[in-house]
Amino acid sequence: MTRNSLLTALCATALTYLALTLVFSSYGILEHRRHNDYAEQLQANVADLERRNDQLLRRIEDLRTLSEVIVMEGRGIGLYRANEGVIRVEGYPNPNRLGESASPGRMIRPIGKGPNHYPWIRAAALSVGLLVLALGMARGRATTRRLQNRGSVPALNDVQCVRSGRGINGAVVQPRKVS
Repeated sequence: MTRNSLLTALCATALTYLALTLVFSSYGILEHRRHNDYAEQLQANVADLERRNDQLLRRIEDLRTLSEVIVMEGRGIGLYRANEGVIRVEGYPNPNRLGESASPGRMIRPIGKGPNHYPWIRAAALSVGLLVLALGMARGRATTRRLQNRGSVPALNDVQCVRSGRGINGAVVQPRKVS
């Protein structure tokens, strides 16, 4: 019974360790999801930067070719023609600067290392293994006691069993002749 209990406990420990490692380790399911979310953030940031780059390239091309855009840009920085007058209204936003954002892209920090779950995984697997071993040993003892009470299995410390040469299962053990 002890051997079967020990094997069962070792299997339970191994399966628990493998299952918890599959979910919580640095290459497990949760870490994989975290890296996927980070990759999606980076892809969204790259798409925003590409969109912003296209806008800036169009603006550069407009500044090179269209005189009205050059005049409006000059007015935005305070340059006017000789015959133009300036009227400033307090609290009125500059219409040329409304669509521009301060930063071309979001700041995305490196993903970094996740939490170290290995000590907890090992402790949980060992606890499950010890629990299964204890339950198996208790079950084995209960089965042995039940069979002893019925009289089918002699007690391990039974003096008559040892003197008579009978084994635990009641069979007579006879020495072999060596020729």
